[in-house]
Amino acid sequence: MKRKLFYLLTIFGFLLAIYVSGCTNFVNTPGTDFGVTNSPSDTVISFSKFIEHSDTKILLDVPFLPQVPPGNWSNTRNCGHTCAVMMRAYYFNIEPSPDHIIQADNWLNERYGLSVNDYNGDWTNCFQIRAWLESEGVPTRVGMGNIE
Repeated sequence: MKRKLFYLLTIFGFLLAIYVSGCTNFVNTPGTDFGVTNSPSDTVISFSKFIEHSDTKILLDVPFLPQVPPGNWSNTRNCGHTCAVMMRAYYFNIEPSPDHIIQADNWLNERYGLSVNDYNGDWTNCFQIRAWLESEGVPTRVGMGNIE
């Protein structure tokens, strides 16, 4: 009996480790359509800037903005805010600026009570970042815990 339980727990642990590590290709997960539709002529009609899947490398021209300024490098926690600001700038085809990070810091402070921290920001999660992007008019989808 103990040996049988040992084998069952070992198999369960192995499967759990595979699942947690992200190697879940054996799971039949449904595909998503992120606003991309293939027509019979093999052209892609897109009503948004979402990319569903590609077997080739896709490089997007997302404008870069360092997370400092505002704040300073030794205390900055604006990494999530800055990524969101760059996504917003890409979506609206605008240049990101430090003022946009300040705007995100202020919004996150008002909405979630996150510290502005001398405009070094505070730790965030993908759902808080998603809420800010949505408030700015950027459509988002959360899949597998990531902003897509």
